[in-house]
Amino acid sequence: MKLYYSIKQKLIELIYSNIPRSGTILLFHEVDNDISNCIEYPRNWISRDSFTTLIEYIQKNAEIKPIGSVLTNMQRNNIIITFDDVYRNFYYNAYPLLKKYSIPFCLFVTVDRIDKEYYLTSEMIEDLTKEPLCTIGSHSITHKKLRFLKLVSIIDEINNSKAILEKKISKPVKYFAFPYGSYYAVSFKNIGCVKKAGYTAAFSTIYSDLNIFSKLNRYFLPRRNVNEDNYKEILEGLIL
Repeated sequence: MKLYYSIKQKLIELIYSNIPRSGTILLFHEVDNDISNCIEYPRNWISRDSFTTLIEYIQKNAEIKPIGSVLTNMQRNNIIITFDDVYRNFYYNAYPLLKKYSIPFCLFVTVDRIDKEYYLTSEMIEDLTKEPLCTIGSHSITHKKLRFLKLVSIIDEINNSKAILEKKISKPVKYFAFPYGSYYAVSFKNIGCVKKAGYTAAFSTIYSDLNIFSKLNRYFLPRRNVNEDNYKEILEGLIL
């Protein structure tokens, strides 16, 4: 089963790679120069120095858009910045840089991880809620692979995470990022539940740019996961 969905995802990514892009959504996790502070090293980690290089280049050579622009007429050089989970090192190492350059960003927060070690505290979220550049979205309650849950648990992860976050930040939560975000981890039923819950759009980990076909399914939009090993390749691809 896992092999089938892995092949399916690679095939979709290959097809998408040959279609003209209409913007790119970048996905980050942990940002820290000291990898001993990180728990997602190496796949989901980027150093603060490399993150700074990437962001400073993008803000000079592309147009960074808020996440609400994802369903509008985005152009080839449009970039959207997102973070999943979200780790505490975001607040110290990424947020100051994004604020310095007035770059909009979206944080997909896992509800049960708030106030846990390594993750954002309630006080940090309260501060970020006041930041006009920041959009907060849901990343479920417990970060489980939704495909393998019973319907009652799926609805809890999708609907109640939205309700809890909306109560916490006193703002609508319009966007959802699927935990793990692959075809293996996410079913059509999961996508339907997100749509029914009233989200505006949802995001996968399909490694691709946006294009005319990917945007037809606004509840499983592709993103490029950025880490220390691939950020130069991504940067070079963005300027082609």
